[in-house]
Amino acid sequence: MSPLRLLLGIALLLALGPACTGDGGATAAETSATETSATETSSTTIVSTATSDTTTGDSTTTGDSTTTTGDTDTTTPTAETTDTSGDTNTTGDTGTTGDTDGLCLDRGDLGPLDYTVVDQPISEFFGASDFAAILSAEDDYAAYFDGPPPADLASEWLVLAQPGRTTIGTRHSLVGVDIDGACSLAVTYATATLGDSCETFTTYTRPAPLLARTPIGFDPPTEPALLKAPGQPFDCGRQGVGEFEPCTEDTWCAPGLLCAGITRASPGMCMDAALRGVFDSLDLDLEFTKGQPLMTTIEAAGLATVDMDVIINVVVDHPDPSALTITLTNPSANEVMVWDQEPDPFDAIWYPEPGTLRLSRVPVGFSGDESVNGTWILTITSTSDAPGSLVSWQLEIMSRYD
Repeated sequence: MSPLRLLLGIALLLALGPACTGDGGATAAETSATETSATETSSTTIVSTATSDTTTGDSTTTGDSTTTTGDTDTTTPTAETTDTSGDTNTTGDTGTTGDTDGLCLDRGDLGPLDYTVVDQPISEFFGASDFAAILSAEDDYAAYFDGPPPADLASEWLVLAQPGRTTIGTRHSLVGVDIDGACSLAVTYATATLGDSCETFTTYTRPAPLLARTPIGFDPPTEPALLKAPGQPFDCGRQGVGEFEPCTEDTWCAPGLLCAGITRASPGMCMDAALRGVFDSLDLDLEFTKGQPLMTTIEAAGLATVDMDVIINVVVDHPDPSALTITLTNPSANEVMVWDQEPDPFDAIWYPEPGTLRLSRVPVGFSGDESVNGTWILTITSTSDAPGSLVSWQLEIMSRYD
């Protein structure tokens, strides 16, 4: 018999006293049996205080458990248990196939993945920043692009990233696609930017997606991390070309010069940046309806004589932009199309403001030999019964002397 059981027995005999003797009294054997039963019950209580989380494979200790027999408190701390499931619980996942948490079934092999860059146009309205996604199914691809996927999605992923929209002279490029942890993908990009001494167009931005095909890396796909590689901006003071020299997005102009004509074709020509002007309507909130075209004007002044670049930004509130036609007329009375009842982007999962159309375009049709100083006219017509409003519009014009 253990010392604990002996002590419990003696305490029980002292408490019972005379009841243990005489007729109907408990015998020593019965007392011993009672002691054994009480002790076993107490032991069972202690064991039950340690619980096991079988879902995660981790054991949880409730702390010290207390068992009371009569008036005596006997405290016995539970032993610490050892997690032998292989799950460290720092991520809830060991990265092994069949992990019951369902987060990472096949972690893949750490290191770089082979990839092939895919040049695929995306909607002009795609404006996501610090964005990266794995497109592992046709529906995923169709949310961003038209047509069939340029990859066999049964054996490959399409990885889409966009650090942000870019101005002319700024470009992103893909540097690497790596598995850097259990079911964890890192997409690394580099950005070629213009230095502070460079001049560029300030109101025009364009989407700059990075798309690549790569073998399936792990299961299931997760949201990648987007990492930026270090780089040096283009130094226009040291590397820029001189006035009237040809320029491209790889070879920019010296300080004080702007790459004129680059919005229409490459190469452009380096010209005095003072020949550019930005003209803004500010907030208007002008209403238009079916059968009542809206016409509004901006006056341009202080430019040279003819156009090299014309950029227009328009913000319109309307539930159905496919019912709208928007034109721009220059001071030489040449009217060109800006928006011609085109499908709107409102149904796209990534479009941030359904009901508001934001256009940033280089209109096609100006000759490059037409007057820039004077009245520019924006006209909006609608075939929809729903009313709309012009919130604002803006012109950025680069000119030259003819």
